[in-house]
Amino acid sequence: MMVWNTEQADIPLLSVSVQRQTRESQMSGSDKAKNKAEELKGKAKEALGNATDNEQWQVEGRADQAKGNVKQAGEKLKDAVRSILHR
Repeated sequence: MMVWNTEQADIPLLSVSVQRQTRESQMSGSDKAKNKAEELKGKAKEALGNATDNEQWQVEGRADQAKGNVKQAGEKLKDAVRSILHR
């Protein structure tokens, strides 16, 4: 028969929780950077399209910006949910 000491049982769970939070924040930071880069790439592509009167690049640039903005909004939502859950 195994007897659990609740004080000892909490330590591994806390450790796993801290590891998960650290990994999630690292992933979130790199995701945010990628999303911002996609938005900036879209701005550059749109500006190049405007400068060369290339409608396809203009449209692609606006689409890339929108995609980056939507992904950034998703990251902000995840951050808000995490902050609520970890209070």
